[in-house]
Amino acid sequence: MRGARPDQDDFARALWEDEERLKRRCATSRCGRIGEAHEIAGRRAYLGSDASSFMTGQTIVSMAA
Repeated sequence: MRGARPDQDDFARALWEDEERLKRRCATSRCGRIGEAHEIAGRRAYLGSDASSFMTGQTIVSMAA
């Protein structure tokens, strides 16, 4: 199983729906914001391709922390 997770998925919903929590998170991020799904499209394409066939048990977490 392989996976890629942006900051704005259902897993992180509590972060981006709570304005104060989001401000605190963005203040500690190098980019000053949380990531968006389109920003990890290339990683998802890689994980779904034969190029990642030797990669197992990994999750690529895309964040600028």
